[in-house]
Amino acid sequence: MEIQAGNIGLANYTGKNFLSSAIRFFTHVKGVPDYTHGYIGLGPVRNFPSIIEASYDISTQAWRKFISDKGESCEVYELQGINPMVLNTALDNLYYDKAETIYGFLAILWWVWAWFLRLFGIELSGKHNPLPYGIFCTKLVWQFLASLNDTEIWEHLQKWGSDNFAPVNLKQLIMELPHRFKRIDNV
Repeated sequence: MEIQAGNIGLANYTGKNFLSSAIRFFTHVKGVPDYTHGYIGLGPVRNFPSIIEASYDISTQAWRKFISDKGESCEVYELQGINPMVLNTALDNLYYDKAETIYGFLAILWWVWAWFLRLFGIELSGKHNPLPYGIFCTKLVWQFLASLNDTEIWEHLQKWGSDNFAPVNLKQLIMELPHRFKRIDNV
């Protein structure tokens, strides 16, 4: 399977590294599988199917290299009901506006704070994150999905806001809108 332009992906980095472990721990939602990364199919770059992702910055990577280097479990979803011209315009704008933007490491501090407050029954989903500097992986996906101007998807995205949208929340969105996200592969 090769990823296509506009596909949405989730990955679960199971290796032992601090960032993946922190994301998994602090963003866990009961009843939803844990994920550590989100990305978007960009289409071919130099004839290689590629993705755009936030890793240490917003960058592109060949799909086969991504899945072979990571050796992780990936899920890929095809968006349903989106006009191809709207999808391509959103991808063009995403690439042009976001490439080389710095990674949003401070988001992790916000997720730690949100986790701590959840222990006391206080929920921060949808609240403004005062540490929004940079872009993390699923914030990039959130911004891409929001740029599609699809009312149904937008209504669901507002629950989290772009600064609170963790990989597990992307999975929640997919589970809530199965008619809009068709799973096409499990790598």
